[in-house]
Amino acid sequence: MKNTQGTSLIEVLVSLFLISIFLLGLDAVQIKSLDANLTAYYAAVAEQQLINMSERVKIGKNTYEQLIIWNKENADLLPYGKGSVIDNCPVRIINIVWGKKSIAQCVE
Repeated sequence: MKNTQGTSLIEVLVSLFLISIFLLGLDAVQIKSLDANLTAYYAAVAEQQLINMSERVKIGKNTYEQLIIWNKENADLLPYGKGSVIDNCPVRIINIVWGKKSIAQCVE
């Protein structure tokens, strides 16, 4: 029997291939984690914007003017952010939407 020392080139290549597959898996997990964090961030911002608008409506200022100001803030804080207020006295419904596409792109 021949006594060999060290590792062969094929063993090294297989090891590098397995390590690269493992590292690609870790990258995929990190990307999913970052996406989930971004989604949670936008949800928290949207919740604060809803509270903001409900306070504006409670104060009794001109709702239409406040809606215009609020939607400018929504557009700055959220991707394609837009809100609406439906005033069916005594119930007011405040909505906010955002996403990767504008509402016009979703309708097409």
